[in-house]
Amino acid sequence: MIPNLRAHYDSFSIRWQGYLESQIGGFPIEVHPEDRPFWIDTNFGAWEPETLEIYRALVRPEMEVCDIGAWVGPTAIFAAKLGARVTCFEPDPVAYERLLFNLRRNVPGQVSPFQIALGGADGLRRMGAMASHLGQSGTSFHASERGKQSTNALALSWESAVRLLQLPRFDFIKIDVEGGESELLPAMLPYLREHRPTVLLSTHFPFIPESEHAVLHSAIEALLEIYPDTQRPDREPLLKGFPSLLFNRR
Repeated sequence: MIPNLRAHYDSFSIRWQGYLESQIGGFPIEVHPEDRPFWIDTNFGAWEPETLEIYRALVRPEMEVCDIGAWVGPTAIFAAKLGARVTCFEPDPVAYERLLFNLRRNVPGQVSPFQIALGGADGLRRMGAMASHLGQSGTSFHASERGKQSTNALALSWESAVRLLQLPRFDFIKIDVEGGESELLPAMLPYLREHRPTVLLSTHFPFIPESEHAVLHSAIEALLEIYPDTQRPDREPLLKGFPSLLFNRR
């Protein structure tokens, strides 16, 4: 193992190669160099090891996996490396460009990407960057546009996406949409009741206006009824942090 990846990958070698060598969950990968700090973390196993363990335990070859909020593709690539067929959604145009680069270099033809935001209704939606600029894993319906980059994104409801894109019946769905779950999750409930895929939900209550908290709480309660073996989350960590919740069919 290389002790100092930053020193090893100087700017000249990146310009010459056109990509950065890293790994995720033990799989070697070649990725866009713009996100170098993030891919250094994945190389050393520092990025969300619990998430990767969930994927390793539950994702099987030939499964249909949906990655909603794919960003530049770490979980989409990992699921494909595990043998799954992956459909992913990422509305941020800057992140989407790098997502396509990473998919082409690592899992060509194994992932179907869409530059679409999934929500509760169809149409153009304004999305802003939580961080200083687009592409940094924080683009959200709830981001203030003051002093930050923003963009228009094509949005589809879950029902429209399933119908228009002829989406498969998914076995595993990851949702990480920076607060957009407050409108997406309620829209997905009929599908989840019918098909009961495994759902890995990243929650973002601190990003969501308090007026929408009750809607998201109600959707999580509905999920607990659909997946009765799921442990009920503590309310305080939900409101103050960003915990992920696993709803697994048994």
